[in-house]
Order: sequence, then C-alpha cells, then structure tokens
Amino acid sequence: MDKVLITEKLTAIFRTVFNDEAIVLRGDLTANEVANWDSLTHMMMIGEVEKDFSNKVQAEGIG
Repeated sequence: MDKVLITEKLTAIFRTVFNDEAIVLRGDLTANEVANWDSLTHMMMIGEVEKDFSNKVQAEGIG
C-alpha cells in the first residue's frame, strides 16, 4: 500500500472518530491539537485503524 493511500485512509478515520472534517494529518500532529481527542476517542481511533488495516496495534511494555 502506498503512502498516499495510507494517509487518505488514516485521514478519513481521524475525521470520523474525532468528528472534525478539518483535520489534516501531519507527522508532528499531537492529541493536544485535536479538540475531541481524549482516552475514549483514542481507543476508538486505534480500533478503527486496526479494523481498516487488518492489523493489531501493539502497546509497548505490555506482555
């Protein structure tokens, strides 16, 4: 999968989860810059990324 397609898919996920069509993904984007980003939406975002990319996100230090 190429970088443009990945960015497009991630942008769609972020805009849906955080209910903000104006989100523009950048390499240095932080949670503090996204109005609706809290622990619940963070987990929802991870779940959507896992589902759309058919891959599990591994948490560091667990296991």
